[in-house]
Amino acid sequence: KDGTINIWDLRSGGEILHTLKHGRWLRGVAFAPDGTLFSAGDLTLASSCFKLWNPKTGGLSKTITNSMPEILAACLSPDGKTIASCGARVSENGKTMWTDLTLWNAVTAKSGSTVTTNFFNLDRLSFCPDQDYLLGTTQSEAFLWHSRSGKLERTHNEGGRWFSAAAFSPD
Repeated sequence: KDGTINIWDLRSGGEILHTLKHGRWLRGVAFAPDGTLFSAGDLTLASSCFKLWNPKTGGLSKTITNSMPEILAACLSPDGKTIASCGARVSENGKTMWTDLTLWNAVTAKSGSTVTTNFFNLDRLSFCPDQDYLLGTTQSEAFLWHSRSGKLERTHNEGGRWFSAAAFSPD
């Protein structure tokens, strides 16, 4: 709620880093698999951005300004070079809401491809371990995109049951 980020050591329970100031509301916190970088998305409407941090030093590496009014989810690719984000956009009449899915270069902070979806509340993302696919879920549906082309490959609906999480297996 106050926009601070704290990192703890799982084994000892001790705090490694305390009070990295980011923004007011955070979403889409993710670590690169090698542990050298983590990202956090700021949900605050006035400052929708990602910040990339060095988790060892607490140093801010980059700030990526997002064009979306709010970030719903973000994840880092297994190689730590790409950030996938999704954000909500509301039409001018305020009646229609959709989600844009954007791939960002984590090294240069430049946006790559953006796919506009018709999916309301796409709020969870994860990369496949080989980075070829990106999984996104809403409360009731899962979507699988080819991560390089942005092509929607598959949709899965659980017949009214809710998704609370989704992930790829390592193989």
